[in-house]
Amino acid sequence: MSCISSAPLLHRGLGLAAALAAVLAPALPAEAAGDHQGSLAINQNNVDRGHWQIGIAGNGPSLQIANGGALITIPAGSTPSAQQGFINVGMASGCVVRGDYDVQVDYALEQWPANNGVQVLLGDAPPVNSHSIARGQFPNESYLSFFAPDTIAGAPTSDLASSMRLVRSGATITTLFLSSGAWVPLLSGATQIGDTPFQVSALSFAPVTDEVKVKFSAFEVNQGQVVCAS
Repeated sequence: MSCISSAPLLHRGLGLAAALAAVLAPALPAEAAGDHQGSLAINQNNVDRGHWQIGIAGNGPSLQIANGGALITIPAGSTPSAQQGFINVGMASGCVVRGDYDVQVDYALEQWPANNGVQVLLGDAPPVNSHSIARGQFPNESYLSFFAPDTIAGAPTSDLASSMRLVRSGATITTLFLSSGAWVPLLSGATQIGDTPFQVSALSFAPVTDEVKVKFSAFEVNQGQVVCAS
């Protein structure tokens, strides 16, 4: 595991800020704990209710909600958005999590050619948009965590299906990945303590020459109060 500074590429790609034309509510009325348990499960009902908001940037990619997850397809020949400079397809939560939190998501790299240039990302979403963990080829198969403005940690992996996790305790956030049945911490640092939305996405800064398929499923809030407008 390594930690370095200065990550212009990952910094440019952190989150769906440019790809999503959704407005995330910065403050929602308090709800009783547990009122919205399950509101961030990845399914069509939660998309219809605005609990997840889909965003796509670039030419060619698509996202389909089916079979308990979000299937992202980036076909061969997909190109970055001329305006934003990247391909980015995914979802941001219309709900926020309040207080200390522990969230995780499963991913499966269903079609994952060599040297594909795609990052598969879990992060906090705008307006926070500062912390992420990604699975990709950097250039080797690995996890990479980025905290704005310029802190990175990486670790090699061969997993094509696993889980990524974000944990906030007080003003400290930690990224983790699941390996051989155990959670491995990747990077810890300072964070804000306000309400936080989340995002999952597949991202590339270059044209994609071979088709990539990624599935996100089982987004879980293990700790924290989920607050939704509806």
